[in-house]
Amino acid sequence: MAKYRITLVEPHGVKTRDLDGRVLGTFRPNTPLHTQPIVAGSLIREVGRDFDVRIYNPKIVAPEHEELYRKTSSYGNGSLSTLHHWRVGESIESENFREISLNSDIMGITANHTQCAHSAIALAKKAKEVNPGIKVVYGGSDACSRPHFYLSEGRGEVVVPKDGETTGPRVVSALVGNGRLENIPSIAYRSGEGIRINRPDKSRGWANRMISVPLPAFQLVKEQIPDWTEDYKGPPTGGIKAPLAYAEFARGCPERCGFCTTAGTNYSFMETGQVKQYARHLKAYGISTLLLIADNELAQSLVPHGKIEKGATGRELLIERFAILKEEGFKWNFWNGLQISLLRKQDGSLDSDLMHAMFSGAYEMYIPSEGLIGDIFYDKQRGNPKVRRMDGRNADEVFESNMSILEEIARIGVPKMTLGFIVGYPHDSLERVRLLARPFSKVKERLKRANPGIEVLFTPLLHTPLLGTRDYQEYSSRQLITCDIRKDPELWQFGLTTYAQHEMVEERLRLIEVLNGQSAPPTGR
Repeated sequence: MAKYRITLVEPHGVKTRDLDGRVLGTFRPNTPLHTQPIVAGSLIREVGRDFDVRIYNPKIVAPEHEELYRKTSSYGNGSLSTLHHWRVGESIESENFREISLNSDIMGITANHTQCAHSAIALAKKAKEVNPGIKVVYGGSDACSRPHFYLSEGRGEVVVPKDGETTGPRVVSALVGNGRLENIPSIAYRSGEGIRINRPDKSRGWANRMISVPLPAFQLVKEQIPDWTEDYKGPPTGGIKAPLAYAEFARGCPERCGFCTTAGTNYSFMETGQVKQYARHLKAYGISTLLLIADNELAQSLVPHGKIEKGATGRELLIERFAILKEEGFKWNFWNGLQISLLRKQDGSLDSDLMHAMFSGAYEMYIPSEGLIGDIFYDKQRGNPKVRRMDGRNADEVFESNMSILEEIARIGVPKMTLGFIVGYPHDSLERVRLLARPFSKVKERLKRANPGIEVLFTPLLHTPLLGTRDYQEYSSRQLITCDIRKDPELWQFGLTTYAQHEMVEERLRLIEVLNGQSAPPTGR
């Protein structure tokens, strides 16, 4: 019996340019794949006897190819009055994509980023035009936050929840007649003329779901791995070797930050034996540089005895994890940021053992710094008692507590720190943003004193009300979002604003120049 054919697809990248040709935001075509190899590993493990699986990434196939596909008019003033959006990667009109569509029974499209929504939908529509019998399954953060949009306008059959490697095998089996969609928790799917959303399964309570995550099916993309040479800023420097790979050793976050799509989600993590296996798997494909993308790496330090293997604490397993990575010869970048307040023990002292384990092999780290400077401290509804103990302190005390942590990390020898912070909330002002240069310059001076060789960069991000977050719900209900997410999803990126204060776009670029001593950082080809 012939196997069914599944193609997992990473959508095209999107570049947005103003009338002067400036690329607003950041785009890199040669970043690693993460979601598709993990989902493919699960499909092969669970239903591989019935399905052939492959992966298609148009950005890697043709990274230099760009197509102007739409524009946003009447956005701001001057060069921002009209924005042009370019699709980057192999054309959907190519013979290659036509063959892929004709030779697929199911196409799984990752729709993580709102700005790429039109690109994801264009792939589905073209695939169905070429092959009317193909079934389209969407996954990813944006699709999960608005399944009706992807099932109707995007012509999908099913939207799977996050952690698609758990649900995906059951969904594809049901689509070919080996099961029923109505029995699969948390999915959304077209049923007759309507759309149905199944309830989640809450019967099991907390479970460490990361222990069932498969090894990524790198064998399906082994020819592309040498091209995984960039993170969001470009190729790594300082002798760090490509290829790079994303590594997700934990998921979820107990915090309640209003801007985050994973706020308040269940925390789970890989245990020690799994980390060893994962590290050796990466090395087998020539990968020794990792972009760590856990939602909150340090939240694991809060997991007590009794929850995990051998009666260890989460902190002890964190130390073991980084010891394994260092022993195997990896270098790593804390790409998704760290909640540095958790680097203090309950008595308030610095956790030196944990810090040395985590940072002695790090070549770069990203630090969310909204809480570092008292002036820009926004209420994030922090729900964790270990974090709440800092509440009530004045701005100087908060600054010194966090600054002493960063200085110790610098002394350990991390070569580069990037401090990111959000500006451009609806209640923000241009005057306040301009005042940020002085306190952050002091941060840079102190880090340089702690480690004269460290490189310190700053990345201010314009607040983006992401779907599924508390901020989106609040600002949408108050009618503060002035852009249409269905019409102009490309505006949902950190270099643009979706509020009325379009001057913030230029002010952010000026702040980057002042803090980093350069013009806006390179933003792609």
